Parts: sequence; C-alpha cells; structure tokens
Amino acid sequence: MQDARCKMLDAGFKMQDAMGFLGCVDANSKSEIRNSESELYSPAEGESTMRSSFFRVIPLVLFLAACGAQPETTGNAAPDDEVHSTAMTEAMGGTMGSPLNTEITVLPEIAAAWSGVRVQVVEFETDDAQVFDIVLGDTVELGDSGLTLTAHAFVPDFVMDEGGITSRSADPNNPAVRVLISEDGAVDYEGWLFASMPGIHPYPHERYQVLLVEGIPAE
Repeated sequence: MQDARCKMLDAGFKMQDAMGFLGCVDANSKSEIRNSESELYSPAEGESTMRSSFFRVIPLVLFLAACGAQPETTGNAAPDDEVHSTAMTEAMGGTMGSPLNTEITVLPEIAAAWSGVRVQVVEFETDDAQVFDIVLGDTVELGDSGLTLTAHAFVPDFVMDEGGITSRSADPNNPAVRVLISEDGAVDYEGWLFASMPGIHPYPHERYQVLLVEGIPAE
C-alpha cells in the first residue's frame, strides 16, 4: 500500500513539472492536482480514497498530453503551385475538377488559316537559342540538340471544355501546339506547348527548353 502511495505521489510531481514546461494548464487544474497530491500524503485514508484520487488524476494527465500535442500554427501559406494551377484552369476552360475530353476539334476555316508553328530551343547552361519554323505534320531536327519535333496540331485560341479541345476564335489569343518530341530516336514527350503560358506542361528536359513562339499563318 505504501509503495502505491509513493508511486502516485511521484506521478503528481512529474505532472506539476510538466505544467511548468508546457504552460498550458489553468489555475483550477493546478489546484486540483495539488489537492490530489495532498490526499496522497494522508496515511489515514484507505485504499478507496487512493483509488478515487488516482482516477481524478488520470483526466489531468490526458489533458496535459493533449495540450502538449497541439501543432504550431504557421499561417495559411499559399501552395507553391497556386499560380500554376490557376493558369492551368484558365487554359483548360475551368474544367480541372472534371474528367477531361482531349479530342481536338477545330473549325476547318480556322485550321486552314495556319500552316505551321515557330519554336525556339534554348540551352539552359549557355542560354544559346535557335528558332525553327515547322510545317504542321512535319518532323524537324532541332539543330545539334539530338531532338526532333513533330507538330501535330495548332490551335490559335486554345480552350478545353466538356466537348474537348477547340479554338474560341481564329485569332491567336492563346496559341498552343500539340507536339511529339523525340531524343536520339526515342519518344521523349508528347503533349502541348503554350506560347502565352510556357510554364504549363513544359517539355521536361535537363538541358534544353523547347518553347512555342507563335503560329505561322497560311499564305
């Protein structure tokens, strides 16, 4: 019995130290712990009193643990890709939350108004840049980079909605080209390049950046 009282008393002291360390227990809670310790001192009390005191202390221990586990608040920092996501949503016609239809449908008169695209290849290390004019449907070697590019489709005013990909107008308000890029004969990338938003789905290469400059009007 005496050993049990000593263990309970030791637990009371440890809780008091924890209160000072955490600084998160109010005055009433501290007073209740002191009262519990006083009860443990009393040799006149029987086992039932000790058991009652023990169960009074348990909730306070749980409270201390919960108080100490609260995470620090660092503010509502915007995610790093918030600007990227906003731009992507705009480019895709606001359908980021829906299944995407990637079928390309451009009115014949709009498609006929454009014969090709102009792309720029930039080497990251030297900033050397080369410009290439590519006829739609053709495959062109991009200098001595080891890259080749095939221009599949050009959309002058790109928009994507439930009906798929189309052009809102014949004007180059949001020009985009669907490309296939290969390196040393192996397909390396198939997707879209956007002239006004080059950061959206850029060609992922450690040495070269491939950019859409503009569409080339048909003569």
